[in-house]
Amino acid sequence: MFSIRSCIFGVLIIGCLVTAVLGKRKKPKQPTCSQRVAKIKSTLKSIPTVEEECNVDIKLPIEHEDINSAVWSVYTRWGRTQCPLNASATLIYTGVAAGSHYTHSGSGGNYLCLPNEPEWGNFVDSTSGYGAYIYGAEYEIPSDGNPYLGTNAPKQGDKQSLHDNDVPCALCQVPRNVVMFPAKHTCPNGWTMEYKGYLTAEHYGHASSKDFECMDEAPETIPGGKESINGALFYPTQAICGVLPCPNYVGGRELTCVVCSK
Repeated sequence: MFSIRSCIFGVLIIGCLVTAVLGKRKKPKQPTCSQRVAKIKSTLKSIPTVEEECNVDIKLPIEHEDINSAVWSVYTRWGRTQCPLNASATLIYTGVAAGSHYTHSGSGGNYLCLPNEPEWGNFVDSTSGYGAYIYGAEYEIPSDGNPYLGTNAPKQGDKQSLHDNDVPCALCQVPRNVVMFPAKHTCPNGWTMEYKGYLTAEHYGHASSKDFECMDEAPETIPGGKESINGALFYPTQAICGVLPCPNYVGGRELTCVVCSK
């Protein structure tokens, strides 16, 4: 017969062996990033059900309706190298503003935000005269009609030093619809302001016509881009009385703009 002492000793030995075996087991692997993202998405999609069943209102920085419906919009912030300081605005890339030459009646009729690092396909390193041309863009700012802030100008505080400098741009993405409102500097109630500025386009007398775009009110420049080469150009847009009702519009006044999302 085993004594009580023997039984206790045996239990202790078994316990030590079990502890040793368990101690040698490898720690469970951490889930991969894709697994973690999938789990987060699954949790977000379950929020409406939880709210309904538990009668609660779960607040998130980004509304779950936007995530579920996958409403994502991309816009260009003209004149800046970063997206607005907005928790839900993501920078896709920083680039350089470009468009057709101001003297050309052909090529594209819009400004483009070209990436700083282009990717090439098949190409020939020559201009044959048989195709469309695209040029970098510059600020063209009359000394008597400069509405911009000089905060980010080459000479800080001197907004006129923006003149003839190359124009940067930033391609941004938000989980909402985006609209540019001309002649406004505030967003409608319930909308999020992405940025505000001044309406710009090509000069009215130039052969090349461009779409109206919203230039940031405190534009930056591209380092080393101070040279009047005159490719695509950005001019402030002025109101002209006649068909426009004056008042409320004022002849010769530079028009504002604001980019909003909802």
